[in-house]
Parts: sequence; structure tokens; C-alpha cells
Amino acid sequence: MPEPLASLREYCRLHQFLTSYSVAIQNRMHTIRYQIHPEFDDQFSKPVCATTLALMEAELIHPGALLQCDWDELTEIIRQASHDKLGRSRAEALQLSAQLTFPPPYAVEGFSFSLKLLAQAYQHLHTQLLPPLTARIQASLAAPDFPISHHLDEIDYFGPLVIGTFLSELGLPDWFRSVNSVVAWFGLDPAVSESANKPTGLTPLTKRGTKYGRRMMWLVGRNWSRFVSQGRKLFLRELQQHRRPYDAAVCVVAAKLVRIAFAMARDGSHFDLAKAF
Repeated sequence: MPEPLASLREYCRLHQFLTSYSVAIQNRMHTIRYQIHPEFDDQFSKPVCATTLALMEAELIHPGALLQCDWDELTEIIRQASHDKLGRSRAEALQLSAQLTFPPPYAVEGFSFSLKLLAQAYQHLHTQLLPPLTARIQASLAAPDFPISHHLDEIDYFGPLVIGTFLSELGLPDWFRSVNSVVAWFGLDPAVSESANKPTGLTPLTKRGTKYGRRMMWLVGRNWSRFVSQGRKLFLRELQQHRRPYDAAVCVVAAKLVRIAFAMARDGSHFDLAKAF
């Protein structure tokens, strides 16, 4: 693998790892908050926002802590974290919610301290680790000696991370004999399933090759299945006419995007949606 593709691949793989870690942190935060204060998240438009993180760091999620907290102190934390968008009324709503909640009577300190550390880990991840890593990915793609000329940023939902992952997991386009071999490398080709030398009718994915590229392209395929008209049509056709499960229908869209992206990377061509679909 030539440079800077080799380094780009490591940057993108690390980004996927850290992102999955972020998702795990968010899931753990939600689980604890719901366990000790089920109505807490109803007070905010997003499950993870600056105000929520600030209250977690101050150990003011548990209803017992909220009821014992000074109103002025709670209001000031909310006001500062929300940049004056929220204040006294939100503090009163939180304390009212705390009065109507029956939290578990155990591990109060443990839950509160866990949320505090999770909030700190989440903020460190998103302020100290991911931004410089994203900058490295962008710099690698813009390097003068980057070996692949492409216009992949013309495709919807192909940002620097998606482009970096696709190209670095692909390698040089000349390494592949056909577009079908590229789809196979991304593990998005159906496996042959037989019983007694007869097809079973089931077509699971082979899941060969790069798991990082497959995961990224599946996520892009899901966005296309939901938000891009051509991708939505293909997804619904696979779902309704061909009776594929949801994940399999998304994989068909993802495989289509792999074919399009590979052709563009190989030929250095621009994206033409009409011809692609």
C-alpha cells in the first residue's frame, strides 16, 4: 500500500474505532439516565447536548441530587452550558420531574460518578481526539502526491471520512480486474447458499475483504436509502419486489455506490446521477 494511502487507511480505521467508542459511551449514558431519571431526557431536544453534559459533570442527574441542589446553582449551570438559551424555567422543570420520579434506592453515588466520567470521556473524545484526526484525513486526501484522482465529493453523503475510508480500503484501482471484484472485496456480494446441490433461496453476504470499508459503505447506503430519491427507489424495489430484509436491501444500495465510486476513482470521472442509476 503506497503512501499516503497507507497512513490514510490507519487514520480512517482509528476514526471508526473512536466513533464506535463514542456510540458506546452515549448508549451507556442513556441507559443510566433512563434507569435513575426516566423523564430527564424529555427536557432537552437532544440526548447529548452541552447542558446535559454539564449537569452530568456536576452530578445533577439523579432526582435526589436535583432536589437537594440549590435552585440558583442549578439555574447558573444550565444558563452557562446553554449560552443563556435556558435558565430558571428549565431548572424548575427538572426539579418538578425529579419530584415525580421514583429512582432506584441503591448506587446513587455510583450512578452519578459514572455519568460524570462518561461525560468527560465524551467531551475529550469530541474536542481533543476526533478533530485533529479528521484534519489528518482531510490533509491526506489533499496531499499533492495523493495517487488517485477522483471527484467522489460530488456524491451525496461522501464526505472526507467516507472518501478516505473508501479509497484507502480500496487501494489502487488497477489492482482489481473488474468492478465485481471490488464489490467482493467490500464484502457486499451475495454468497452462494445450496443444500443438496440446490439453491436454498437465501443469499447472505460473503463479508469477505475489508470490514471497515463494508461498514462505512453500508452506512452511506442507509443514508441513500432514506434521503436520496434514486437510492430510495432502489431500496424499495429490493424491499418490496424482491422481498429482501431491510439490511439486505440497504446492502444492494451500498453495492451500487461501491460500483459508482470505483468507476469514478478508476477513470477520474465526474459523478453523473442520471447515468449512475
